[in-house]
Amino acid sequence: MDAPPQRLLATTLVNALQPVVQLRPPCEQIALGRFERDGRSILLLVNVGRADYQGTLQTGWKGSCLILEPASSSIRAARWCNGTLPVSLRARQTLLFVATP
Repeated sequence: MDAPPQRLLATTLVNALQPVVQLRPPCEQIALGRFERDGRSILLLVNVGRADYQGTLQTGWKGSCLILEPASSSIRAARWCNGTLPVSLRARQTLLFVATP
C-alpha cells in the first residue's frame, strides 16, 4: 500500500525554491553566475552599474574561498563573517569567488 502524499507547507516550499547562492541586499545591477570547473565551485559577480555595491554573499560553502580580480590579477583569501562573505564591488568591477577544497 502506498503512503499518502505529504503536504508541503508554504514555508517549506519557499525555502526549497530559494537559490543556494544569495546576494544581500539584492541588486539588479549585479550579475551573478555560478559554475564548476575542475571540481571547484566558482561564482562570478559583475557590477554592471555605475554605482559601487556593498553587501554580503551567502554561498552555503564550507571551508575556504579565494577572491580573484581579473582586472588587477590579484588573488586574496576571503574573510568569512557569520557564514557570509562581505562583498564590495566598484562600478563595472568583476570578481570571481573560488571555493577551495
